[in-house]
Amino acid sequence: MIQTSPSKQPSAFHAWVVLIAASLMFFYTFIQMNMLNPIDSTLMHVFNVSASQLGILSSMYFWGNFLLLFPAGLILDRYSPKWILFVALLVASLSMFTFAMSTSLMAASISRLVMGFCGSFGFLGAIRIVSRWFPPKRMALASGSIVTFAMLGGVVAQTPIAKMSAAFGWQHALIIFGFLGLALVLLELLFVRDYPASYEHPAKSSVEHISSLGFWRSITMVVGNRYNWFGGLYTTLMNLPIFVLGALCGYMYLMQTQHLSTIEASDVSAELFFGTLIG
Repeated sequence: MIQTSPSKQPSAFHAWVVLIAASLMFFYTFIQMNMLNPIDSTLMHVFNVSASQLGILSSMYFWGNFLLLFPAGLILDRYSPKWILFVALLVASLSMFTFAMSTSLMAASISRLVMGFCGSFGFLGAIRIVSRWFPPKRMALASGSIVTFAMLGGVVAQTPIAKMSAAFGWQHALIIFGFLGLALVLLELLFVRDYPASYEHPAKSSVEHISSLGFWRSITMVVGNRYNWFGGLYTTLMNLPIFVLGALCGYMYLMQTQHLSTIEASDVSAELFFGTLIG
């Protein structure tokens, strides 16, 4: 049996510092996932596209997630989560600049797809790191805290982006968030550690064990477990309202059906994330 927890627990303060730093990628992921919601109508005018074409642009993020989530898990099992999160957050930040400077729907779509690729590592990487810093009896609290940071990102992606876009223009607003991403990259580099010193042997043993299983056997074990499918279906249905209303069409829906102003619609959309944050 492989030891799954360190023989000596790190200090609570150190563990929480690592958790907060490791959660920054997931926080930024939710900003990027939901940032088009308050500027949908503006982008329709800028790129001269229909609502359905804009929907394709929005969905490119989720295509990136879909294509890389499974490989992301395999990669994080075998390599340093800290450096994977570092690279993912750096590329995601740079993609914010390329999106802001896009002059065509195609260029914006490619930037959006890359953001989705990078976002695949946000939650998985944080969980992978935090599971080594917290004992099993604290993992529910730890994972809930990680999701809380993500919901904060969802809140930031609503009214703040709407107000900044109104004040500075949508391109300048996204460039500011690009620089925010670079600042988060620095914090993650400084404070994230793959595991505490007491966990070094269990961590290396775990990687060796996973490597010994082989690629296809690892996949077979995951796919063959019906509880993974039940958990995935449950999570999908729980997340569906957040993705549809918070990231894709909630803003335009509220403006068109409830005749809300730009800021009012973004305020209402933000409540979706406030409610999830509290929960």
